[in-house]
Amino acid sequence: MKVRAAFLLTALVTLLSAGSFAGEESNAQALLERARVLSDIRSPSAPAFRLRATFTAITRDLTTLEGTYTETWVSSTQWRRETVVGASRRVEVGAATRHWLLISGPPLPVEVQRFSGLLELTPLWWQEFAFQPATDHDVNGIAIQCVVTLPGENGERYALCFYKESGLLMQTTMPKRIGERLGNYSCLYASYQKFWEYSFPRELRCLQEGHRKLEGKIVELSRDLFPEPALFEQPAGAIEIRNGVEHPTPPRSLPADDLRFPF
Repeated sequence: MKVRAAFLLTALVTLLSAGSFAGEESNAQALLERARVLSDIRSPSAPAFRLRATFTAITRDLTTLEGTYTETWVSSTQWRRETVVGASRRVEVGAATRHWLLISGPPLPVEVQRFSGLLELTPLWWQEFAFQPATDHDVNGIAIQCVVTLPGENGERYALCFYKESGLLMQTTMPKRIGERLGNYSCLYASYQKFWEYSFPRELRCLQEGHRKLEGKIVELSRDLFPEPALFEQPAGAIEIRNGVEHPTPPRSLPADDLRFPF
């Protein structure tokens, strides 16, 4: 099955406060788990794969950067990720108990560094949130379900939207800092295609306050049952870093009274 989202839609869906939700409370964690199961190409039962992507990023000074991303995945204890933009190169290699990082050339801007994490779709840290009831929406004929987290200690909120028919993830929204203030950073996922027993998006677009920040296309996602063993060795000049999971840093306040979804 191939699902396409209308990236050019201009409608805005506003999720209201908890008092405006109607109907029975939906199990947001069940929606999240369903999306994870459908798209988790890195699950223990999934085959080894090679993923290649191209992307365009808009930096804080409005510079447009084009780059490539390559990931070779065998298991959670054997993987390699490489991001290249011009003369800049970032390589991460994971093993059972070790994790290496190699950075060469000028540092990659934060907009580019986010790319690999965005391809995880539903990382485990989403399970730590408590959500308000789900709400149904129709955007240009696309039926979706959205859930918003309860405000955190600092008032921060995060949100997810799913394609209602398939259960696949459509959008994530979280607050990100823009200078001295906060803005909603939203990523939309589309053009899902089958890979083995899973469905994985082939396109993504990220916006901050409605402005384009990052676009990516998966140009290859294929089984790679016999990757070169040298790919998973410590790269020359790499440093060893502690294994960890990227987790959002809660902001100090909400960027706006309502959390909005740009479609």
